Amino acid sequence: MSKNKQVQLENKTRWTGMERTRFANGNAIIHLGNEEDKVQTRIMLERLETTLDKRLRDEQAGFRQDRPCTEYISTIIERSLESQTPLHAAFVDIQKA
Repeated sequence: MSKNKQVQLENKTRWTGMERTRFANGNAIIHLGNEEDKVQTRIMLERLETTLDKRLRDEQAGFRQDRPCTEYISTIIERSLESQTPLHAAFVDIQKA
């Protein structure tokens, strides 16, 4: 793979269509790579997702494609009610956190 050029930008700058890495201080680094690198990266990502999806247990479904959390949450609530055990739950909206 060839070397990508990295440019550090302030948070106020808006860039579309480029890969960005955000840091805690609000700055971002964009990666200006060539198309060959982007295609190879995409192929590797798809292969990893396919392999990992086969290896992960069904219980680890919350953040996987086509497996919403809501079904699993309702199952946990039902089982807690059936067994009459106390259930404590906390929901955090990661996007707003």
